[in-house]
Amino acid sequence: MSTSVDGVGTVDALVAAARMLDGFDSIDDLAPTACQLATEIVPDVQQAELVRTLSGERSMTLAVAGDPDVVRADELDLLLAAALDDLVLHLYADHPFDDANQRIARLFAAQLAAAVQTVHTRAKAANLERALATSRDIGVAMGIIMARRACTRDEAFDLLRRASRVHQRKLAGIAADVADTGILEFELDGRDTGTGRLADASYTCRNR
Repeated sequence: MSTSVDGVGTVDALVAAARMLDGFDSIDDLAPTACQLATEIVPDVQQAELVRTLSGERSMTLAVAGDPDVVRADELDLLLAAALDDLVLHLYADHPFDDANQRIARLFAAQLAAAVQTVHTRAKAANLERALATSRDIGVAMGIIMARRACTRDEAFDLLRRASRVHQRKLAGIAADVADTGILEFELDGRDTGTGRLADASYTCRNR
């Protein structure tokens, strides 16, 4: 591999690294691959460590790759981005990094920052998709209850809330069941402190 930023070998390696850093769903999954690639792509790096800085002066190591016994004569600390989990890539060598290798290290860190941003973007998209699905299920469940109980929107939501509390399940899960089956069923007992009234101790919302 060329030790020059302009070297074809280095360019090819960075392109390959960009592909290998893509497709991860979490930073924890990405970290080991990132550290391993850093030791392989950045010349003279004998150990790489990806760290998340926490509050105060605390930090948490996410992954380490390379020689565990390296004499750390030189160190590059590359902040990926303050907005990206406060991640820092530490690169260690047993002799000083030259200017060319420092440039390669910064190029690799930029690729890693882009991969981290992709992980965040995917996570946000997945969270939004789940939120939309949950909202849709709750709306459908409330509509079913309102139609079959001839109750108001607030009363329908209260029934979902009470069922969630009684069964100790998330409201979203109760709503999804109602949306799938058209049935809301729960037992009233001492755990239920709701003010709504039901005629019987058990209630099943069914299409009669």
